[in-house]
Order: sequence, then C-alpha cells, then structure tokens
Amino acid sequence: MTPQMDFAPPSTSTPKKLNKRADDSEIGECSSFDITPQQDNDPSFKMVSDSDSSDSSDDEMKDVDEIVDCTKYIIYDKCLLQLVRCQEAGCGAPVPEPSKSTSGSMLIINGTCLEGHKFHWLSQPLCGETKRPAGNVAIAAATLHTGNTFTTMSEIFEEMKLATIHKSTFYELQRDFLLPNIEKMFNTHMEDVRRTYENLEDTVVVAGDCRHDSPGHNATYGTYSLMDTKTNVIVASHTVSVMEEGVPNSHHLENVGLQRCLNELKEHKFKIDVLATDRHPMVAKNMRENYPDIVHEYDIWHLGKSLRKKVAAAGKKHKELQQWQKAIVNHLWWSAETCGGSETQLLKEMWFAYITCRTIYLFLFNRNAGRPSYGTLWTIINGYAGQSS
Repeated sequence: MTPQMDFAPPSTSTPKKLNKRADDSEIGECSSFDITPQQDNDPSFKMVSDSDSSDSSDDEMKDVDEIVDCTKYIIYDKCLLQLVRCQEAGCGAPVPEPSKSTSGSMLIINGTCLEGHKFHWLSQPLCGETKRPAGNVAIAAATLHTGNTFTTMSEIFEEMKLATIHKSTFYELQRDFLLPNIEKMFNTHMEDVRRTYENLEDTVVVAGDCRHDSPGHNATYGTYSLMDTKTNVIVASHTVSVMEEGVPNSHHLENVGLQRCLNELKEHKFKIDVLATDRHPMVAKNMRENYPDIVHEYDIWHLGKSLRKKVAAAGKKHKELQQWQKAIVNHLWWSAETCGGSETQLLKEMWFAYITCRTIYLFLFNRNAGRPSYGTLWTIINGYAGQSS
C-alpha cells in the first residue's frame, strides 16, 4: 500500500568584489534614517507598530502572505518622482526637491510640500520585529531558494543599475532569517514523513545517494539522502563533515551518511525491504555486515553508465561494437524493468539471450577476418549479470 501524503516534499563561483554604491547603505545603517512613516502620510501603507504585537498569529501570517504574494514592479527614478505629492488630507501639494536615500533596494523619500507639510514615504513595507525592508528579504530569499549566488544576482542588478542589497546584508539575512526558517520547515516536514511511515504496515523500497560539496576526493561535506521510490518522498537526509570524529577522509562520507539515515529510520520503525545505491565498496560491505535483513541492489543507472564506458573503450579496438553501444545499454535497462524483480534468474536469462544473439552476429560479421570479436563483447558483459544481482 502506498502511503497517502497530505504534504509536498521540500528544493560556487568565487564572489567578485563589487564597488559599493554611495546610496547602497547596509541594513545595520538603517538607524541613520528616520524610517517611521508619519501618520496619515500614506493610507495604503501599513506598518507593523508596537500595538500590533497583541494581534493573533493568524493575522500576522496573513500580513506576511500578503507581502510575499503581492506583485512587485520596477519603477524608474524620474517616473516615481512625478508622483511625489503631499499626503496630508486635502493638500496634495507638490514636494519640491525631495531628498532620497536607500536602504538596500528600498527607497526612502523625505521632503516638505509647498504648504509646509512634512512628507515621508517608503517604497517597501517593513517586516519582522527588526523592521527589515521586505524587498531586501525577498531578494536574499529568491537568490537562495533558486540555487543562485549573490555574485550572479548582483551582476544582473549592476547591469540594470537597479538598487539592491550589499553582500554583507545578503549573508546577514541568510543567517538571521532564511536558514533558520528553512531548517524549521525541513524538520517539520520530516516529522510529518515519519508519522506517516510509522503507521504504514507494508515495507518500502528506498534509493540512496550522496552529494558532495566538491567533486573528486577532497570533499569536506556530503549529504546522503534516502528516497521512497514509490512516492518520491525523501524519508531521511543527513549531512556529514570530514572533520567529524569517525570520518577519516572524504571517501567515508557516503558510508557514514547512509548508516546514519538507516539508523534513524530504524529508530522510527521504518520497514525497509530493498535499498538501491551505487556501487560504493564501503556501502556494499556495510550493508552485507550490518544490515543483512535489507536487500541491497545496485541502481541500474550506474550500471548502465559503467557499461557504456566499457563498451565505448572496447569499441576503440573493435569498431563493430560501436554501433551496438546504445542498444546494449538500452537492453540492460529493459531487462531490469521487465524481469519482475527476479534478478537471479529472469534478468540473467534475458540479458544473456540478447548477448548471445549479438555475439553470433559479430562472429559471422568478422569470421572472414579471422579475428572474431564476440569474445570481447562477452567478456565485457558477462560480469554485469552478477553485479546486478
């Protein structure tokens, strides 16, 4: 039985030093501006005040949703100044020579109208207890959530001459707002996943793999994740550092991450029937010695990738193999997909039947040359029947 999920599963280049604009002040420098709107200056602008602290959490969440979901626009400086008028009731007089300042992407306009009324206007609402400009938080959040870097985003803004936040502000917002909330939502999501699977009587088939922070054999961090192959839901995920005790080098990151994931699932009474991984030798040994009750299989993608490389290498000496490379890999996928899980018998039979037909053809094709190449193909493929079991 497939678990019914009422929730949705959760999604560097070296920074380039940019010249800071004179009007691009830090978030921490906001105190140098009086950014508290005067009463009745802008009826459409709603700012969180001290009296709002008694409001219910539902109202606060509604305000946040409105700030996040509302449409934003790019407004040119000259066009915006044409709209600067006194906000006092019954006045509407022009504001000559208004003063402008910025806090990241937020524009602050101050001035005095022809009738002597003070004018104060902010281009963005303020959010949170620290009264952060909502646009600054949105820029940092959008950059992080889309997998971009500050360097990429700042280059776009710089090219457009668009006011934006400084690099230090970006990382400050990450530290104080974005990452804590992401972690909170992730933990809440994982708790929902565990509760769902704890009540599930049937066993599950999971697939696991590790993602490192850098390629090669010098990674510092590795995140190992296990996914239910039926629901595509991540059921466990752990990040391992090579600096932790019990992790001698980066080659152990994958094995340690998998072990932590399996131990966590075991604590929450997950019933795992099959685990599919790549052909990491430490993982294979760990599963064989410490988790004999879980059927360990190699995922077909890694087998197909390795098979393609070996056939391509052999094709450099035996040109007739090159035309069969794609067909051989496709047949491996088809054999695994249609064998019904009988990897010890049906998969081997289907695999060897195809190879037998190909070797006969290759033998007939090359017999006049006196050097049949079917032995090469057989040698390459023969071991995969055992590896896929």
